[in-house]
Amino acid sequence: MKKLLKMIRNILICILVLAISGLGLLTYKEYQPANKAIIPLVQNSLKKEVSLNQEMNILTWNIGYGALGEQADFFMDGGKSVQSSTKESVQKNLIGIQNIIKNEKPDFALFQEVDYDSKRSYYINEQKVLSAALPYYSSSSALNFKAFYVPYPLPPIGRVNSGIETYSAYRINSSLRYQLPIPFKWPSRTVNLKRCLTLNRINIKNTKKQLVIINLHLEAFDKGEGKKKQTEAVKKLIEDEYKKGNYVIAGGDFNQTFTHISLQNYPRYKNKWQPGTIDTSVFKGFNCVMDNTYPTARSLDKAYRNKFNHQYYMIDGYMVSKNITIKKIETKNYHFKYSDHNPVKLTFLLNPI
Repeated sequence: MKKLLKMIRNILICILVLAISGLGLLTYKEYQPANKAIIPLVQNSLKKEVSLNQEMNILTWNIGYGALGEQADFFMDGGKSVQSSTKESVQKNLIGIQNIIKNEKPDFALFQEVDYDSKRSYYINEQKVLSAALPYYSSSSALNFKAFYVPYPLPPIGRVNSGIETYSAYRINSSLRYQLPIPFKWPSRTVNLKRCLTLNRINIKNTKKQLVIINLHLEAFDKGEGKKKQTEAVKKLIEDEYKKGNYVIAGGDFNQTFTHISLQNYPRYKNKWQPGTIDTSVFKGFNCVMDNTYPTARSLDKAYRNKFNHQYYMIDGYMVSKNITIKKIETKNYHFKYSDHNPVKLTFLLNPI
């Protein structure tokens, strides 16, 4: 009996030592980005500057790291899968995403959930896929999820290197990564997202004012405070830029619905993930736009086998300063074939001074 108790004690000590060592390693390896950092640019665009009163368009799309197409479900949304797709499905999704981007021909493009070297997408560098679709574009990249090993659930998520990508048919003058407030505490923080936005400046012909393009992906799985603080940070930044006389477009996956957007066609189902809301009335000097003709995202509690009895969301859109004329806002309905989000396209022009 004493030998058995001693053996159990030794096993428990070994488990405790392993757990402490693991936490120590995760803490040591934690991605800790600066509050503000200069982003190195890839300059492939042939056009140097935009013009006032020139019609242009911008596309935002959360591509779901190529693994969240129509066949996918995901455990964080109430599904069962951790590795949501086979390698063949990821490759097929990425080809589909690439073809859609080529077909849309955006002047500017904002992408979220782009994997560079992650187990969940079979270590495919998805930046290369996007760059191949937009070869003569300048671009900036920013990590928002970097973990050498995410140890949960079972089987574990493993290594993640993922971020947001911005592409411009016009030369990007400069790009900055802004760290957003992090709602998670130690130790879960060590392997969680470090949400950010990128602020990209494009010169405008015959004026010192700039077109400011902001790419963002706000918090999803917090208790609400994270979304609120991150939204406040976005608000301050875009209002500061607008006060300078710049033309500002902030777009991406807000993981929140704008208060004035009708959700009548997209009822909420119990026990499904639900987004927060952004009170757009407090964004003075900005038009906050989404197109609810089609949903911008779907729930991943199950595969997308048909359009009925499915939870849909309106969480992708734009905040546009009022010195910009919005010509059209359109959710492009690709039926969630290659991602759990639909792309959203905005056509606009910069008002003459």
